[in-house]
Amino acid sequence: MLEVERAHRIDTDELLATLPDAPATLSGAGSDLDDDAYAAVVVLGIFLGCQLLSSRLGLTVSRGEQPQQRTQRTTDALGSRATVGFYNSFSVRAGGGPAEALHRAGAKLCRRPGTDEVIAPRGPDVAGVQFRPESVLSRSGAELSWA
Repeated sequence: MLEVERAHRIDTDELLATLPDAPATLSGAGSDLDDDAYAAVVVLGIFLGCQLLSSRLGLTVSRGEQPQQRTQRTTDALGSRATVGFYNSFSVRAGGGPAEALHRAGAKLCRRPGTDEVIAPRGPDVAGVQFRPESVLSRSGAELSWA
């Protein structure tokens, strides 16, 4: 049976406790990425999935200063420069405490330059991207390394 829930109604502790020991993707609508592209990570959060993952990691998810609908930017994403498309109204923010704890645990947070907005969190067995790598606006989406 398939159950559909609005993202704000999901109990992340319950969801993550039931994830299998296999790659799992947490995405927004319309993601058609090839599963083999990110087989090295246990959990990959794309778009809305990145927000869910980031919340579970202790980061703040809140309405952004302005919607980023159909916004293309060249930015640092998972350790390399990439031209990618954003479609989000909500943003992930890294405050001092959670960001420092994640850094000590071996996680990396790719941030929008000059802000505390997280574009891509990555750590042992997890990765997330706030943008849509499969979008026509993401010219570099197919070349990203998820491991």
